[in-house]
Amino acid sequence: MKKDVQQQIEQTLNSLHGVQRAEANPFLFTKIKYRMRRQHAEPVLPGQWSLRLALVMVTVVLMNAFTIENLLKNKLDETDVAAVAAEYSISLPEAY
Repeated sequence: MKKDVQQQIEQTLNSLHGVQRAEANPFLFTKIKYRMRRQHAEPVLPGQWSLRLALVMVTVVLMNAFTIENLLKNKLDETDVAAVAAEYSISLPEAY
């Protein structure tokens, strides 16, 4: 058993004779620095897109405000509804 273990140790040590230090790509560090600079140089959201998004949001808010204002201003009265119903011979349900 001791001989078998000793033999395995010798085989392992002999397998390390041809091992050399790993060499990195000479341009690896340059590539990493370039990618890091490129990531920090680009803004998250370009200025033109930010301006466009702001304009769209303002337009939507203004359209909603005008719609609500017109709905509140042009609210139909009961008399207007009764006049239209009488003109077209529509019977209105009675409210209790």
